[in-house]
Amino acid sequence: MNIVILYGNVAQPPDHGETKTGVQYCNFAIGIREVFKKKNFKDKSVFVDCVVYGESAEYMKRCGQGDEILIYGQLDVQSWKDKADRWQKKFRINVNKFILPKDKSAATEYQNDAEPQEVDNPFG
Repeated sequence: MNIVILYGNVAQPPDHGETKTGVQYCNFAIGIREVFKKKNFKDKSVFVDCVVYGESAEYMKRCGQGDEILIYGQLDVQSWKDKADRWQKKFRINVNKFILPKDKSAATEYQNDAEPQEVDNPFG
């Protein structure tokens, strides 16, 4: 089973484009802050690369750096050989659905190739 659910903030301005076959895409990264306590409270951030395709990529234009986002998707691994003939790997999340909770009264949910629809706000 390959299911990823992450909540964080958009860490960089989303990069929009179109594939050779004309499908819209949006590359972005989210920062996830972890807080833990040993003797003192400490925190660290993890940054995760993400991509979304189709109509949902258009909806990502409403999102900017620092905005909160909840994503649902699958872990994707890309492998290639570099110029020195060494194997390289990149992990990223292929996003199927995301929620932008900018509006605290109602969050908007976006799914690949689906129209936006109002959902109950999971953020309170």
